[in-house]
Amino acid sequence: MQNQINPHFLYNTLACIKSIAICNKENEISEIASGMAKILKYNLSSENTATVTKEIEMIKAYLYIQSIRYYDSFSYSISIDEDIKNVEIMRLLLQPIVEN
Repeated sequence: MQNQINPHFLYNTLACIKSIAICNKENEISEIASGMAKILKYNLSSENTATVTKEIEMIKAYLYIQSIRYYDSFSYSISIDEDIKNVEIMRLLLQPIVEN
């Protein structure tokens, strides 16, 4: 039961932070909270695979957070061939490549 409550609590807390940030016109904080919520929800999924598009969406959220953390320390571009966007791959297969 505790394992179910903690992720749910974290997700709701991130949503609350995002709402407060929006009210205070703190767009950067809102986007970070939104990105973290997306990543948390994705990581909690029991699915073993995801489309390349979904993986890239998670990578973009991760890279946005890193770009705030390491302001102006790196740049990136992502280009994906249209033919593979809907291909199913193992979830989080690309994340270690991006991190390293």
